Amino acid sequence: MTIYRGPGGTGEARTDTDVTEVRIIADEAEGYKDQAAASASAAASSASAAATAETNAETAEANAETAEANAEAAQAAAEAAQAAAEAVYDDFDDRYLGAKSSNPTVDNDGDALTAGALYFNTTDSDMRVYTGSAWTGLSASSGVASFNTRTGAVTLTDTDVNTALGYTAANNSSVLLKANNLSDLTSASTARTNLGLGTAATTASTAYATAAQGTNADTAYGWGNHASAGYAADNAVVKLTGDQTVAGTKTFSSTITGSVAGNAGTATALATGRTISATGDVAYTSASFDGTSNVTGTATLATVNSNVGSFGSSSSIPVVTVNAKGLVTAVSTATVAGGQYFGSASIKAIAYNAQTIGENVTITTGNNGLSAGPIAISNGFTVTVESGANWTIV
Repeated sequence: MTIYRGPGGTGEARTDTDVTEVRIIADEAEGYKDQAAASASAAASSASAAATAETNAETAEANAETAEANAEAAQAAAEAAQAAAEAVYDDFDDRYLGAKSSNPTVDNDGDALTAGALYFNTTDSDMRVYTGSAWTGLSASSGVASFNTRTGAVTLTDTDVNTALGYTAANNSSVLLKANNLSDLTSASTARTNLGLGTAATTASTAYATAAQGTNADTAYGWGNHASAGYAADNAVVKLTGDQTVAGTKTFSSTITGSVAGNAGTATALATGRTISATGDVAYTSASFDGTSNVTGTATLATVNSNVGSFGSSSSIPVVTVNAKGLVTAVSTATVAGGQYFGSASIKAIAYNAQTIGENVTITTGNNGLSAGPIAISNGFTVTVESGANWTIV
């Protein structure tokens, strides 16, 4: 093979050393081809990262659907609370049978009576309790169980009192007579002091409760012995202050002011509709949700790169920028180094160079240059081969 060194050269080169140098240069050209292939592989990896970002967006949408399912679960809990309240009412209804004209033989559901059940007898105006085998009265109108060897409903008379005392009260000076209206007290002021009345007995009557108010006070919560007088138990009335647990269903005619814990027994919808929103890389806002029906919405991915389209060619590769969330934030192209070729970008069948050099070129020390001849250098331009460098023309 003849290697032409160009004008000013030292002649032709036909040695094996010259041929070896040409092969080395050809191998380096093949290396440039491999580098271009590696750049193409990197571009494919960037495309995979973009697909991952899309998957993340779909995950965010699934999370929004999960939030909607949680709201439906809350509605189910409210319905369960309503069922529990109805069960409590049924239990109360089995224990207090209401007002009836005669002793009932079964409860309000038609089942057997339970010991401790109560009802109000409208015929005798009497509250009665079931002992497990019979009904017995609780109020004063029921009479006493026994008195002075007499049993059953006993109505007391003067004779019964005299018999019990062993003397006739009206003839004994040590007792007060009803007809005297306390005028037979030895000392009214001493009696007031002993009773703890102080000046109360001499205060105008208008400063105290009326007869009707007194009647109400007699049956008010907290008065007397609850167990024997038939008053409501402590946990069966609503107090004005303090913590309290009250059994049974209670109906309030006015608005309840304050906080109420738990789910409302009849809740079927939220008082005010709410929306579910997501911000950030995914924007999503649902329709108004009040618990009465399902709502859906469409999530929108935030725009992080407005430069859209196709990138890359036979002479350039895409350069993709991906942020920490896996989103593609920028795309550009870079020229593939390694020469010019005839043929497809993948095969690069024939490398080529111009036949005329129209610029100043320097092959620096430690480098080799390769050109396909014939080749000419235009007037006014030079090719400089520094010491330790080679330029081979084939």
